[in-house]
Amino acid sequence: MINFNKSTYIILALVIGLTVNCSTTAKRVGDFQAPNYSSVKLGDKFAVSYLPEAEAEIKSNNIFNENSFLDYYKSALKEKGVISEKAKETIEIKINDARFRSEGVAIWIGSLAGADSIDLDLTIKDAKGKVIDQHKIEISYALGGLVGGQNTVRSGYFYKKITNLTLQQLGYPVD
Repeated sequence: MINFNKSTYIILALVIGLTVNCSTTAKRVGDFQAPNYSSVKLGDKFAVSYLPEAEAEIKSNNIFNENSFLDYYKSALKEKGVISEKAKETIEIKINDARFRSEGVAIWIGSLAGADSIDLDLTIKDAKGKVIDQHKIEISYALGGLVGGQNTVRSGYFYKKITNLTLQQLGYPVD
């Protein structure tokens, strides 16, 4: 039988804590009554905007590509039946904050360099432009190494999490 001492458990806890520290939160903002999204469909037009600091961070790296994200996002929402080309409701995504490690730092230093993160507001407006629902979404990702630190892995994680949290907030099941 293997006998572990106290320091082995401490080291194991540190390793697990440093390698698995990704988190997501999403919550409805304000006093909006959630529309019945099974009958209220959203249009296929999306708007993405950025606060200046977030825009500078996103443009200075190769993690978050707006076109790639929107392709993934629209495809997933369309697949779940959220989008209708005839609907006039719109989704606006405002990215408030972003932090991304360089690929080299993410691979070689990993979670010791802190987490990549994105903080955004998801606003749904009716045909007249009135806000009918709003959500705050925050995502962080701190995995690193050759498996978790590559830009494509990290961008895929963010695209999928934003999409899944959107679907959850709208009452749709996710995988």
